Amino acid sequence: SDVCSSDLPKQAVAIASAVIIPAKRIVALDSEWASLAAKEGFTDFHTSVCIAKNPKSEFANWDDDRTSRVAARIRQILRKYGTKAFSFAVNKVDYDEVVPSEIKEVGGKYHYTWAIRNVVSALDRWAEHARMTIPFEYVFDWMDKKSQGEAKAEVEIVLAQAESVNPHDPGRYTNYSFGKRRDIPALQCTDMLAWSCYQFALHKFAGTPLKFMAEQSFNEFEKNGLDDQEWLTAVTITRDHLKDWGERELNDPRGQLRRKEWLAAHPK
Repeated sequence: SDVCSSDLPKQAVAIASAVIIPAKRIVALDSEWASLAAKEGFTDFHTSVCIAKNPKSEFANWDDDRTSRVAARIRQILRKYGTKAFSFAVNKVDYDEVVPSEIKEVGGKYHYTWAIRNVVSALDRWAEHARMTIPFEYVFDWMDKKSQGEAKAEVEIVLAQAESVNPHDPGRYTNYSFGKRRDIPALQCTDMLAWSCYQFALHKFAGTPLKFMAEQSFNEFEKNGLDDQEWLTAVTITRDHLKDWGERELNDPRGQLRRKEWLAAHPK
């Protein structure tokens, strides 16, 4: 699964998005992506930079038609090779104000941790439903240089905790890596999904007008897949639901025991 995230200090929303891509289809995806990049003349597709036509980027002189054409082709490639997608978004202010400190102490003080943990749980549920016996290989987008150290530590905590509560299945969460988007076409594709879901979350949380490209992309990602099941499951958790989750987790005896055991094993 390819995972992209966004939790920069200036952003109001933290989000994690992932796409499940069968390993046997990666080579074909890479080949199709290489053809698109050569035809359209780009080396690293970063959705937000492209949409903004950043003057210091390779998209500075792109017109709207070219941007729309490439975006449509990227969505097509992602849905063609991706089996299922998930996205979880949380409003940072809500997380700061309603999640109990006892949960943050173990579950992670950063909003991004909550999003990643929910993505991993969703991937697990999907794998169980699909009766998948081969563990996932997680590839995380290595994004911002300033925050990548903390982000890496948070991801490792989430996966280590998942491993600790699944002792019957050792090694299930140890096959992961952090890759540069520029070098991994699947991450560039997933970046468009994450951007679309982030724009939708801003619209839901703050009433920010939804950009046409974001609305078009989000709606296309939400369409059913080949098995007539929704291709994208996107969650923007409300403040009330987040508060309810925190209270239930705090009072759950199993959660209390897990937190106690984790703190005993990791006192720092």
